[in-house]
Amino acid sequence: MKSVSFLVFVSAIETLINYEYRNDKPQIEFECKDCQTLKNSPVKCQKCGRPIWGVNANFRNFLKTYVASSEESIKKFKRIYNLRSKIVHTGLLLLGDEHENWVKSEKQDEQWKTHLETMQAARIGLVNWLIQGPNKVPR
Repeated sequence: MKSVSFLVFVSAIETLINYEYRNDKPQIEFECKDCQTLKNSPVKCQKCGRPIWGVNANFRNFLKTYVASSEESIKKFKRIYNLRSKIVHTGLLLLGDEHENWVKSEKQDEQWKTHLETMQAARIGLVNWLIQGPNKVPR
């Protein structure tokens, strides 16, 4: 299934991110440990300055550091993470996985391209991360 393989590529990137930012986790403080409302975090909202988990920001920063840093690339990374969230949290399937939809469409082509870009980002990110060494590239 295309949706599952897409999630596997994103998961590979997320595994590297968890290792890369492992020292940031102790800096997270909770107002409430039960609902995990944040009191302090190394990542802040760019608009209001409040602490956020920063999962999406860490995803983009990691790929910006190890894959590409152009504005267009950062938009691509955001699109990848948003698609990941829709699949994981809402059960969305990529159009290639929906067996009742046999008609090729522009949206299906766009999703195929995003799938391919995610595979490339995972491969390039892993190779560059291994070459440059974790936590050795200045942010």
